[in-house]
Amino acid sequence: MGSSRLSGRTALVTGSTRGIGLGIADRLAAEGCTVVVNAEDAAEVERVRDELARAHPDAAVVGAAADVSDETSVARMFAEVGETLGSLDILVNNAGIWQSTRFDEMESAEWNRVLGVHLHGFLNCSRRAVDLMPDGGVIISISSVSDTRAHERAVAYDAAKGAILAGSRAMAVDLGPRGIRVNCVSPGPIQTENWIAASTPESTARATAELPLRRLGTPADVAAAVCFLASDDAAFVTGQTLYVDGGLTAQARPAGGQPT
Repeated sequence: MGSSRLSGRTALVTGSTRGIGLGIADRLAAEGCTVVVNAEDAAEVERVRDELARAHPDAAVVGAAADVSDETSVARMFAEVGETLGSLDILVNNAGIWQSTRFDEMESAEWNRVLGVHLHGFLNCSRRAVDLMPDGGVIISISSVSDTRAHERAVAYDAAKGAILAGSRAMAVDLGPRGIRVNCVSPGPIQTENWIAASTPESTARATAELPLRRLGTPADVAAAVCFLASDDAAFVTGQTLYVDGGLTAQARPAGGQPT
């Protein structure tokens, strides 16, 4: 890729061993970033770190295994990042898990696990990242069209995504005086491993037909939006949500299929 808008900057992407997170890490490396790959599984982190290093021989790629829902684990990860890189310019809060349970059948443990990964992860990582960020750093959180549109059997997931949107706006106000920009990217239907596993050819066809652009998104579509918000091209953009959804939220009714 010829562009290197982010050359010399450091970025940590949580949940970046697959799907949207992997697409973001790959694009950030291509844009010239030193990239920290994160997931809970250390073996997966090592595998993806090596994969990205081979794909981008001019980029530095670091692995950092941690459970983002666990404050101690996150503190340890950011201490290691600080020792290795010195500072952090970009944080992408991407880690998340999907839940499919009716509200009246959901156990507290499931609610806590979904909010733990999405919302506590958002808090734990953002708080630690700010300590490592120079003035002018960037925090981008991956939300979902679920932050404004309800899905069946997704109370915990939708609640977490809505909270991330609201929390990001509030963080943008608090961190603005330091020049730290805080934004969200909210994807619509994206063809990830999770989408493919949860969908049928028929449901995918319906979802595609209902989108104004008549195609599903890809992790690369989301990654492009993240890189824009991380770059100086978005230097006056904070407290905002960029919907990467093929026009879904422009319509009165949602597309079928699974949320991202």
